[in-house]
Amino acid sequence: MLTPRIPKVLYKYRDFNARHISMLANNQVYLSSPLDFNDPFDCRIQENSFDHINEKSLERLAVMHGVPPEEVTNEKTRLLLDELNKRTTQIQGEQKTEFKQLMNSLGVFSLSECNDSILMWSHYANNHKGFCIGFKTDELPAGNTIQKVSYLASANNDIILLHLSAQNLSKNEMLLKLYHDFFLTKYFDWSYEKEWRLIEGKGLQLYQKTAIDSVIFGLNMPIEQKKALKLILNEPKIKFYQAVKSKWAFSLDIVEVD
Repeated sequence: MLTPRIPKVLYKYRDFNARHISMLANNQVYLSSPLDFNDPFDCRIQENSFDHINEKSLERLAVMHGVPPEEVTNEKTRLLLDELNKRTTQIQGEQKTEFKQLMNSLGVFSLSECNDSILMWSHYANNHKGFCIGFKTDELPAGNTIQKVSYLASANNDIILLHLSAQNLSKNEMLLKLYHDFFLTKYFDWSYEKEWRLIEGKGLQLYQKTAIDSVIFGLNMPIEQKKALKLILNEPKIKFYQAVKSKWAFSLDIVEVD
């Protein structure tokens, strides 16, 4: 499978508040802990996922590794399953603690391909009173590591089995790879967000002012706040736009303004 090409510009919806304006003035983005996300399933490994790794799970793993289903019970495969079972039992307890530690250290900066989503303007930009920043991805910190989120109808706990069986990875490498898979998978109800994520250490990170490509004013944003944004972003190359209601559809048009 080809890795999706990172879009040149991705968007961040913002409420106009003191914290967001301070970060904008200081060229900062904040990578949030997944523990603070509004979706309780996002980036979370279910507490009992490891407890349910049993013989049936391991038989599924053998099939995932290319063993024909009718041969899963032969002696060679049974030895493989026994070895995997020993390994999973040995590290399950350790990993539960390490996953929590890793969860506490990693942060996520979420961006979207869309700048005209009525739902996201409502949810993340104070009912269209906020604004939306277009970031040049190649000028963000670690921007070349931004990854696309996948959307699934159900949790894929077989990811755990695949990583537990990755004999060529160290435990830390396996933990990071496993968590990146969970960081990049969400329930399909969220697919309208068309999300991309930068995953690094949580907290504030600096970017160059030239990383901002554009700013879109929300449909209901007060004029005083628009003027304030323009003063803060005193950079001639930044383009400014206004979100307006489409005359013909339930949609927003993004119109460039001076």
